[in-house]
Amino acid sequence: MVRIKPQNKLAHISDEKSKGTNADRKKDMPIKFLGRKGRRMAKILERRRQAKRERTERRRRRKRAIKAGLEPEPIQTPKTIESMRRVETWSVDTEGVACMIDEFQEYYNGNVTPKILITSNRRPSYKLRTFIKELLLIIPNSIYLARSEFLLKNVVKHALNESFTAIIMVNQGRDKLPHSFHIATLPDGPTVFYRLTSLKLASEMVGAAYSSTHYPEIVLDNFTTVLGQRLGRQLGSLFPPNPDFEGRRVITFRNQRDFIFFRHHRYVFRSMEKCSLVEIGPRFTLKIRSVQEGAFDLVHGLYEFLWKPDLQVDRKRFFL
Repeated sequence: MVRIKPQNKLAHISDEKSKGTNADRKKDMPIKFLGRKGRRMAKILERRRQAKRERTERRRRRKRAIKAGLEPEPIQTPKTIESMRRVETWSVDTEGVACMIDEFQEYYNGNVTPKILITSNRRPSYKLRTFIKELLLIIPNSIYLARSEFLLKNVVKHALNESFTAIIMVNQGRDKLPHSFHIATLPDGPTVFYRLTSLKLASEMVGAAYSSTHYPEIVLDNFTTVLGQRLGRQLGSLFPPNPDFEGRRVITFRNQRDFIFFRHHRYVFRSMEKCSLVEIGPRFTLKIRSVQEGAFDLVHGLYEFLWKPDLQVDRKRFFL
């Protein structure tokens, strides 16, 4: 009688583990056996590892130079779409802005006090009414006029008779949410149409500070072209030119890649050397759509600028 020796199960399991998975075997294979995709991925990973080693070595050299009292290597500026922006012929410098002659010259000379009329489309929704209430708190000397059944030309005529300097009309979309912005400077224009996105009301922000009646400080940042300076000067003309520094309110219009970001803060002095910002709200983003001559002359007014999808084919070309 022949006795069959039972197999060692533990040895069988150890043999399976020694073989390893398919991914482990592929990792240990030479590059020439990985296939086309595997070779390409291996080269990409090697370039990433090499770039990481170079960054680490640069940081070490900077630390050694600072420790030895020498001048460290300059930090490389990353390449972004903003830094690779194409310089256009309509760019303007700060000296050219100071001598600009346009519809806002009287305001910047201190001869005009802003008085703003805010209106909306007919039958505004609850969120649009809430947004208008917050705009009334943001913009001093602003008054809301319920549109009801008034025609737009009658609203413009009323604003001219009451010596308003600008009209802001906020529209809502099909979803009953604030959708767009019209800003018209009186009496001769221009009328600028913005698309309104990324709206977050102050009442929806957690931990937002309360607004005050002090006149705010205005920051217009990164408006580098003639069109950008024109829009920036119009936005600045909505607010009084003499801010109340005691209120510490700051309103920022920041242009980045032709998107105008609106922020409303109050700066707080923590000590003699440290200062922090507390957001008041709301926050939203404006995208320029058109600039038209005249005050709401939407039919016969000539377009100074009209946005089209074809204008954004080149990602390095900006208009503001």
